[in-house]
Parts: sequence; C-alpha cells; structure tokens
Amino acid sequence: MDEFAQWYRQQPEVLHVNTFTDIMKRLNKNMHADDPAYSSLPDERELAAQYLLLYEMSLPYGLDLNDQINLDKSSTRFTVTLKAVSSNEMIAVEERASEWLKANNMGIIHTSGGSGAGMMFAHIGKENGKSMMIGNIWQIVLISGLIVLAVRSLKLGVISLIPNLMPAVMAYGVWGIAVGEINMAVSMVGGISLGIVVDDTVHFLSKYLHGRRQLGFDAERSIRYAFDLAGVPMWISTFILVAGFLVLATSPFSMNADMGILTAITITFAAFAEAFMLPALLLLVDRGEKI
Repeated sequence: MDEFAQWYRQQPEVLHVNTFTDIMKRLNKNMHADDPAYSSLPDERELAAQYLLLYEMSLPYGLDLNDQINLDKSSTRFTVTLKAVSSNEMIAVEERASEWLKANNMGIIHTSGGSGAGMMFAHIGKENGKSMMIGNIWQIVLISGLIVLAVRSLKLGVISLIPNLMPAVMAYGVWGIAVGEINMAVSMVGGISLGIVVDDTVHFLSKYLHGRRQLGFDAERSIRYAFDLAGVPMWISTFILVAGFLVLATSPFSMNADMGILTAITITFAAFAEAFMLPALLLLVDRGEKI
C-alpha cells in the first residue's frame, strides 16, 4: 500500500494522498525519538500491532480510526485528492492506477474502481455523453423522416435539417472557446434544443410550401409570404424561450446554469439560421417550377 501511495504521489494530477501507512510510518518515527531514519513502516507485524493499539488508546474519547480502517483490520480506505481535472482525466488516472496494481501484483484486493462523488459523476458524465450521442442520432433520423413526410418532399426535408443542426454545432463551438468543458447537463442541450428549434422550421416550411403549391408563387415570393405569416411569431417565440432558459442561468447549481445558458445560445443561433440560412438554401435548391 505504501508503494501504491508513492506511485500516486508522482502523478501530475494528484494533490494529496491520505493512507493508513502514513500513520504507521509516523508512529515508527515517533517511537524512535523522531529519528528521520525510522520514517518507514515497522519491520515486524507484532510491532505494528502494538503501535496501532498504543495509538488508538491515546486518541481522545469518541475518536478512532474507523474512518480509515474497518473493525477487523482487514481493509483500509485509500484517499487521493486530485487537482481540478476533467472527467476524462480523472477516469484516466483511475485506469492507470488499476493497471499499476495488476502489473505489480501487490496482493491488494482491488474489486472495483475509485469511489467518491467526483469519480461517480465522471463515469456518469462519460456514459451520459455516449447515450446522448446515440440518442441524438436517432432523434435526427426520426425528425428528418417526419419532416419529409410532412412536407412531402425529400429534398426540402433534407435541406431543412441544416438550419436545425447548425445552431447546436455553433453553440457548442462557442461553449468550447469560452468554457472548454462539457458536463452532464451541457451534453443534453443538443437533444433538447433540436426538439425546440425544429418547430420554427416546420412553421416556416409549411407557409413556404403553401405559397408554392396552393398560391403558385415562385421561390422568392413564397419566402416573403412565409416571412409575412411566420416571421413575427418565430421571433416572439424565440424571445420567450431565450428569456425562459436564461432564468436557469441565475441558478447557483452550475449544471442548471450551464444548461440554461447554452440552450439560450442555441435557440438564438437557431432564430438567425431560420431567418437567413433556411431562405438561402430554399432559393438555392428550389428555383424550379411549382412543386
């Protein structure tokens, strides 16, 4: 265990290591007149047991070592304090520690990985990110299929996905520059925002196609017609949604605040994408006759 602690102290991410062996080394030094040469573990098992008994009996009433070793002295807690690292870096440290234990075969019973709130959220965040990525792919496929069925045009259905996906990509880019870290709440913004911003696309396309199919307008006039009917409602709904999510930015819980800020940024980008990108794409691909 002492060798394991020394290995951990050499890792660049580690601030502090707290282990029961440090207490035994200090006791051995104290029992030899604080001679630094004896700052090591006792050579004999019986001597270590006597040191431990003496130390426990000298502790004030109500204090013991049960927070570090169990009652039958068969296992102990090994605590490592890391610097402010990302979830991936924290998991990497844990994996290196597991590999060290396997490689050195120290006889330490290691049945699971690290514990603690930080490690727990690191693994949850990693698994959540993978799940959200798979969920987003399915969401894109289903939404694109529904839009194609709704507008009855494969070309316009595929084109409509670009202004729906670009806002999230742009928002994550801004977040990467400003913050550089994606937590569990931020990873969910892509799926949340896509389900929200697609509404404006459907409204705009429905008015555009009404002008093209029912009224016989060309592409440019149909876009103007769609803006006349859906433009103001789109900006009003954007303002309301952004204001609502910005309320979350005032939360003292950082995960809620991060999700609110990034969702508001995504919806803002989506409004500009619907106003500028979607009409430009429609003019580019739909200049033909009435569809």
